Amino acid sequence: MPLIREHLAGKTIFVSGGGGSIGSELCRQIAAFEPSLLVIADRSENSLYEFEIELKKRFPSLPLVATVASVNDYMGCGF
Repeated sequence: MPLIREHLAGKTIFVSGGGGSIGSELCRQIAAFEPSLLVIADRSENSLYEFEIELKKRFPSLPLVATVASVNDYMGCGF
């Protein structure tokens, strides 16, 4: 666990599929290691919104960005 904390604490972490069952559990565990920013992307607006509310309640000081997006959508990424 100390090695994991060393790699995650104070860093910006991006999780795609963060509103799903595996992605949301990853986010919960990552949030406990105090990243400087947790960015969560998911295609499902409803699940992402509900999960964002949960994370804000459990980790009120966590800097968090939740966005409806797909890593498959090259044209919608703004590059």
